Amino acid sequence: MPGRFSRSLERRLRELLNKPSTRDLASGLAKLVHELVLGLRPLAILLAGSLARGELVRGMSDIDLLVLVDRPPGKWERFRLAHVGGVDVEITVFGLEEALEAAAGGNFFVREALEEGIVLYEAGGTGLSKLIKEALGQARPREGAAGDGQGGR
Repeated sequence: MPGRFSRSLERRLRELLNKPSTRDLASGLAKLVHELVLGLRPLAILLAGSLARGELVRGMSDIDLLVLVDRPPGKWERFRLAHVGGVDVEITVFGLEEALEAAAGGNFFVREALEEGIVLYEAGGTGLSKLIKEALGQARPREGAAGDGQGGR
């Protein structure tokens, strides 16, 4: 993820987090996404939950990230907790195939993230959004205010 992309991601997050209660989270969240990309080499990272819906309540809500990788994650990779600006960030890692199976099997968090999450990073050339749309038979993850979601392009 070259420096240009890091600035682009931070700019997209500033647009998404353009509320008085969330503005200060943009650079910390961009740094965390950058670290996840370097460490996990994911297919995609999606912002989910209350922040993706524009409903984050500082002091009550956390930030939810779904990280999709090309293999089932190891036992110690599945869940991580980080902190950005005093807000907990719950990081959930799924292999793409198992995420699709979990969504089809009724896992609310995964299904909501895949259907309505905001793409913060997508590995170039994966065609992930199209694959998810076809697999779920519904709307793909929205790219909304966060930009084009095309990752390192």
